[in-house]
Amino acid sequence: MIGVNFNQSNIEELVERTLTIECFDIRITQNSDNSPFSFRGPGSIALQTDGTLLLNMYDADKKSDMAGMMRLFFDRSNGIVQESEYFSLSAIDEKGNAWGYPRLYVNGGLRTGSHGTIINLKIPSLRTSKTPRKPFDMAQAEIIILGKFQLPFNKYETSDGYSTLTLLDISTDEFEFRVSQKAKHLKIDVIARKPIIDQNFIVKLTEGLGILRTSPQMC
Repeated sequence: MIGVNFNQSNIEELVERTLTIECFDIRITQNSDNSPFSFRGPGSIALQTDGTLLLNMYDADKKSDMAGMMRLFFDRSNGIVQESEYFSLSAIDEKGNAWGYPRLYVNGGLRTGSHGTIINLKIPSLRTSKTPRKPFDMAQAEIIILGKFQLPFNKYETSDGYSTLTLLDISTDEFEFRVSQKAKHLKIDVIARKPIIDQNFIVKLTEGLGILRTSPQMC
């Protein structure tokens, strides 16, 4: 997770794959330059036990007798799916986190009626980003990986009156790391001495930790 405002309860729900992101504002917009059709309303994005993401949202303004809805359902090309048949997702959750995905295929995921439209779609993945109010000299990231790890922990962590050797602090010329082993996941706080953390670096870091994992799951 990069740039996400999550509390400890949210992290535990993420690890248990029971997390639901409640959103007051979700927008799905057609990838078209020619009067794109869109849906907008409240809803949620839920992490399923198999790791998939399920979108549920409601648009009271889009009804089954609208001309735009008729074009969306019936003006479809045969064969190859055109780019205009995909939609972009943007959502703001209750904590102000911004979520998005650029290419959703909505066919089969819409239910329309006289009172509005219900949208149920699987999302391949979610992306999040935040625009800082002013430029920063450093960047931060928080990484959650499922499982227990065999790491050379060098500091004690106190919880519920007990101290355990579950902290690892590492400092390099470019990064500072604080690694904490929890009951079911590893939490890594990264501080970079530069404005941006390359996501390829995050991928390589998690892949490298994979060889030290004693439990096979990872998110």
